[in-house]
Amino acid sequence: MILWPGGEKWDVPLCPIYHDVCLYATRKNVHGLKLDPFFKPSLDKAWFRE
Repeated sequence: MILWPGGEKWDVPLCPIYHDVCLYATRKNVHGLKLDPFFKPSLDKAWFRE
């Protein structure tokens, strides 16, 4: 459902109009950093290497 300004409601299916490719860069000494499907970083197994 989409709620427009003024309170009008429309029941419509939602569909992405494009695929967004997100690139995440890290330094070469950062290892084990992963992203979940919602693009939140998981830091529980990340570490630095010198």
